[in-house]
Amino acid sequence: MPKHEVWGFTIETSPPGKNIWPIDLKREAIRRFGALQNGKAWSEDLGYDFELKHDRRTWLIEVKSSQGNRCQFEMGKSEVRAAREAARPRSGQRYVVIYAANPATLSATRVDILLNPMSDEPELGGDRDRAKC
Repeated sequence: MPKHEVWGFTIETSPPGKNIWPIDLKREAIRRFGALQNGKAWSEDLGYDFELKHDRRTWLIEVKSSQGNRCQFEMGKSEVRAAREAARPRSGQRYVVIYAANPATLSATRVDILLNPMSDEPELGGDRDRAKC
């Protein structure tokens, strides 16, 4: 497979011509573009990987992944703090986790959007059935 580099990460091209990004490069892209969008330096202390502003609401987005389909991951202290703050009434924020299962195997990769695990309100993620992978 042909290969090329981006930011020091090797990207392979599959026979049909699709780029296969390593998960570490995806995380680096999120960090770099999130910092550019926010006009501030990215930091693990933020508690999320990037944010989007839409309809007078700020979406705080954390990206998690694991090999296998377990949908199990840990949230650090800053992630829990950010999720709790976003769960407060009238915070103007929504916190979601984008979870990728099997990112190293393109044919087995699955992506789920999990609503805020720290919220008790159904529209914010309290409905646990909606938050399961």
